[in-house]
Formats: sequence, structure tokens, C-alpha cells
Amino acid sequence: MDVIVCDALYADADFITTVQSYGIMPIIRIKQENYNIMQEVNDLSQHVSFSREDYDYERKISYCYRIF
Repeated sequence: MDVIVCDALYADADFITTVQSYGIMPIIRIKQENYNIMQEVNDLSQHVSFSREDYDYERKISYCYRIF
């Protein structure tokens, strides 16, 4: 396994550290419905740039993500 996808609700620091220690890349989905998490992501984006931005034409939303 090279990648694991999970919801931000379950992705605490211990989870992320453990997954990375096995050489697995975590992909964490942050939902816009959770305002507190989205506010933290928006604040973080002022200091750490996102690598990519795409648009989902079916759902009519744009999303940003960072590749580490």
C-alpha cells in the first residue's frame, strides 16, 4: 500500500505520524461543512502554498490541495 485516504475527522497527529512512519502517504479529505477545520486550512494557506487547484464541474466547486 502506498496511499491511504481518510476523512479529516479521523486524521489526528498520531494517525498521520504513524502512517508516514510506514512510508504511506496520507490523503486527508477536509469537508467544507466543518467550518473550524476549513478556517484552519484557510489560515494555513496564507503561510503554506497549495500545490494545485482544480475545479469539479459536476459538483460546481473548486478545491485546493498540496502535494508533499
